[in-house]
Amino acid sequence: MKFSEKLQKLRKENNLSQEALADKLDVSRQSVSKWESGQTYPEMDKLLTICKIFNVTLDDLTNDEILYNEVKTKGTNPLSNLIDEIMYIIDKTIYMFTDMSKKHKKETIFKIILLIIILLLFKIPFNYIIYLGDLGLNCFFKSYFPNYLWSFLINVIYIIFFVFTSIYIYKTYFLDKYKDEPKEEEPFEETTPVEEKEENIKEENIKEEKQKIRKIKIDNERKTPVILKGLGKLVNFFLKAFLVLITLPFIFTCVLLFLAFTVMIFLIFKGVTYFGILLVIISFLIINITLIKLLFTFIFNSRMSFKPWFIIFLVSLAICGVGSGISLIEIANTKISEETPKTNLTTNKLTEEYDINDNLIIDIYNSKYVEDESLKDKVKIEINYYNDISNVYLYNNIYKNYKIINYDFNIKDINLLINIIIDNLKNKEIYDYSKLQIKDITIYTSKSNIEKLNKNKEDFYSMDTELYDEINNFENVIESLNEKIYELEEENDTLIEEKQELENNLEEYKDKIKDLLEN
Repeated sequence: MKFSEKLQKLRKENNLSQEALADKLDVSRQSVSKWESGQTYPEMDKLLTICKIFNVTLDDLTNDEILYNEVKTKGTNPLSNLIDEIMYIIDKTIYMFTDMSKKHKKETIFKIILLIIILLLFKIPFNYIIYLGDLGLNCFFKSYFPNYLWSFLINVIYIIFFVFTSIYIYKTYFLDKYKDEPKEEEPFEETTPVEEKEENIKEENIKEEKQKIRKIKIDNERKTPVILKGLGKLVNFFLKAFLVLITLPFIFTCVLLFLAFTVMIFLIFKGVTYFGILLVIISFLIINITLIKLLFTFIFNSRMSFKPWFIIFLVSLAICGVGSGISLIEIANTKISEETPKTNLTTNKLTEEYDINDNLIIDIYNSKYVEDESLKDKVKIEINYYNDISNVYLYNNIYKNYKIINYDFNIKDINLLINIIIDNLKNKEIYDYSKLQIKDITIYTSKSNIEKLNKNKEDFYSMDTELYDEINNFENVIESLNEKIYELEEENDTLIEEKQELENNLEEYKDKIKDLLEN
């Protein structure tokens, strides 16, 4: 079946008029009419576009030996379709720049560079979103892992935004708008010798175009041997496995965002009004779901209409921008302090004394030394803590012949701590809530003892690494030997008990024999 007949049937089956198809191809209706009547033949880039519109292969469309009912649509594998789309963009780009004049090339390159610069400038608001996230996370987490995760997520979203937006604008504004042929007029009804000559030239052009297409097909077949096809399947498998690994962090982030959304709704009902942060969370939740949907489409070879999801993605970014702006205003009106929250909590005092020696180390963070010359051989540790919130206790470890003193605490009433935080947030105040466990820590001893304690700590932390490892290995051996000695001692105790029991039995039987003899 001829190309003209296939094109006409494909157009009608897809409920497209000649004008509608012409608009999609950016040509005149007369051009489509001539293609369907067999008077002219489309150029290569138009053929590729037709294949994309009707989802058919180039060979099925242009090979006259293939019947219409044998024409097969492209596979539903999104990876294959993505590769086809990329190849289409590359082919049409090569054709566009080859066909352009030098002046038009310079203008197009300048516009593309300008587009890239504009999209790179969008990194500024994304960096600001990272900054806002770090600011909020630092108020609740001491670890930097949430900050790294937040930064990674925002950078991935920016990369996806940059790639998809640049490709979409490039394809829509440059490739689809590029006109490679002038608008043609309707054919005259009467035929003149001049027109017959033009028809002969057109037929020759059609033959030349078909020969070019056949040559491209043959070259492609030669360039794709069987081993490369097998390699392509292997790459496809590993790519899917890689996509699965990429999907897992987004699923984990989605769960965290759902949790954050629930917390924000809870805070709103409690009277805490940070609507900007809520909008940012909702936007990132939608973006995460969009990305997970996109990744699942590639992993499970499912169908997906990319246009509405891309619109959702852009709308989510817009919501994120609005939310970030509102968050900026809300955070600007919030008092953020590293001080202890103002509360009416009662305090308690924990005091303990230790003997000073050359191996004593007091490794208590955020403590202060106070000289007390009356404590020549002693060191006194005094901890003031909020008794309503937590319990505090001191402990010591023996490590590498050093006695290391530190403290620990456990939260007594978590609900009270949460209520304090909520009350502060209502008043647009954020404090360092880690200071609600310990009010202050003071270490009392003489000046010489303070110097000795500081020197012990320096010596301990400046120990040579190899020596440290060697000592550690020896300590492990010592621990193992101690365990064996303990086991042997337990066995020995058991044997002694058994021996004593036998001796008692022996004496008992001797006494019985003696009694019998006496009687």
